[in-house]
Amino acid sequence: MNKQFYTVFGYLTSAFACMEGDLRFLVAGIAFGNDSITTSAFMDSSQLIDNLRILRKLSRQYWGAESQFAEVIDSIEQIRSTRNLFIHGLWTPGKFGETNGVASVQDLKTSFESSSTMREWRHGQTMDFSLDDFRILLADVNEAIDKIAKLREWLEKHEGIEFGYIGFTSKLKPVSIRIDSGDKFEKSLPAEIEEET
Repeated sequence: MNKQFYTVFGYLTSAFACMEGDLRFLVAGIAFGNDSITTSAFMDSSQLIDNLRILRKLSRQYWGAESQFAEVIDSIEQIRSTRNLFIHGLWTPGKFGETNGVASVQDLKTSFESSSTMREWRHGQTMDFSLDDFRILLADVNEAIDKIAKLREWLEKHEGIEFGYIGFTSKLKPVSIRIDSGDKFEKSLPAEIEEET
């Protein structure tokens, strides 16, 4: 068992969960405020793509924050396909954590590509991820979490939206899960979980 891979994989899984939870709480707060029953009825089965679509529609009523809404949506859209591959793909740890080592993930989707000269169905494409790739992905997820937090703060301050009972990660403060970039991999464990103020 590759302990380093599963540890870092767990950190990234937690970061994705924080990002998606914060996005859901943001959408729910804007749309339903403190109404937990209505929120539950409409959002319990929502998916990431649905919440982005809803947020895009909700953003049209907040002219003063259109650019902030766009930043949140764009930052999540940029990592959405990697997130889907990360969560739904089949992973093999390989030599992850070693010098030049990578983990591999197989995409379970079948995709169709065509051009004027060919048509092709592709299934089970494989991608490799190094520790540095995971660090970059984690930084992107943390950036999305931070943008959600800044938009929430703007909406509370300028629009008077009260997000009420719903809680963003770490009691309405964004959680950042960071992998230390020390020279040795062992120094990067355990990851720090910090509250950003």
